[in-house]
Amino acid sequence: MYNEKLELDNKFSKKGNLQSFKFDEFFYEYMKDKFKIDEVINNNCEETVSAIIKYQTVDKRVDIFRRFLNIEPEPLRIEILDSYLQILKSKSNKNIKIN
Repeated sequence: MYNEKLELDNKFSKKGNLQSFKFDEFFYEYMKDKFKIDEVINNNCEETVSAIIKYQTVDKRVDIFRRFLNIEPEPLRIEILDSYLQILKSKSNKNIKIN
């Protein structure tokens, strides 16, 4: 999902638009695009958020993802997400394995 967000941000910036979707908005649009049917979209969003909340203490990556989605407590600012995505992009360009 991070790669898709980077791609969308790149499309926005190439068009001269510096504003892009917040990650929670992007998440919902991603689910809409993937599942197409409102009931399926809503069920998958609910299941995903429930799983994120359940496993946030088990894996730090899940907790960071939760915070990028602005699920309380301690959501992260969009600037931190942008920096995180740029780091991931830089690592992928250098063929470094991203977990």
